Amino acid sequence: MFDADGYWHTAEGRFDPATEPIAWRGEKDGATFVIEDRWRSPDRLEWTLVRRAQDGQTVQTIEGTLTRAERGTREPARRVPPRRR
Repeated sequence: MFDADGYWHTAEGRFDPATEPIAWRGEKDGATFVIEDRWRSPDRLEWTLVRRAQDGQTVQTIEGTLTRAERGTREPARRVPPRRR
């Protein structure tokens, strides 16, 4: 995984057929993280990321949803200005 700001990480994923999430686990800069992907339908993916510090405290939690748009109904992408550092 990477982004335009230069962040990147690698993770190892496992699928649990009993509960159906794909759990991705990794470590970056001394923090551990778990990303769980749950397919709710062929067109909808819900995910949660939890990042924890070395002492086990939760540093960050992010939730998101990805939904497949029907062909031709997608709005054009908006240009997002770059962040200044």
